[in-house]
Amino acid sequence: MSDINTQSSSTKKMREPLLYKTLIFVSILAVYLIFVIISFFLMCTFKTIQLIDFGIGYPVGEHIISIEDKKAEHIYYDHKGNETEREINNISDFKLFTFRLKGAFLLVPFWKKEYINPNISDGDLWSLDITTSSGEKYISGSNKAPIGFFIIRKAIYKM
Repeated sequence: MSDINTQSSSTKKMREPLLYKTLIFVSILAVYLIFVIISFFLMCTFKTIQLIDFGIGYPVGEHIISIEDKKAEHIYYDHKGNETEREINNISDFKLFTFRLKGAFLLVPFWKKEYINPNISDGDLWSLDITTSSGEKYISGSNKAPIGFFIIRKAIYKM
C-alpha cells in the first residue's frame, strides 16, 4: 500500500511544475492575443505607409502605400539619388487584409520610434512613416530593426 501512495505522490509532484508552466504559457499567449487584436484594430486606422530604404547618403527605394486609395507606389533610385523607375499598383482587399494581419501579429503599432546599432557605421538604414486617422507615427532604424520588420518590408515591396 505504501508503495502505491509514494508513487502517486511523486507523480503528483512531477505534474505540478508542468501544470504551472502550462498556465504561464497560456497566460502569456492570452496577453499576446489581446495585443494582436488591439494591433489589428490600430492597423485598420492606417491611412498611408511610407517606407524609405537608404544607401550611403541617398534613398535606394521609396514605397508609398495609400490604404484609402488602395494604391501602392514604388520608386527606385540610382546611386546618385536620381529616380530610375516608378510603378503604381492597385491593392486588392485580400492583400490589404493579409497585410493588416501580418502587421497585427508583428505588433507594428507598438514598435519603438528608433532602432539603432551604434557598433556598425554603414549598412541597412530605413524609415517607416505611418499616417493614421489620429496622427502620424515615424519609426526609423540604422543597422537594427524590430522583430518582424523584414517581413513587413517584404509585404510592402509585394504590394
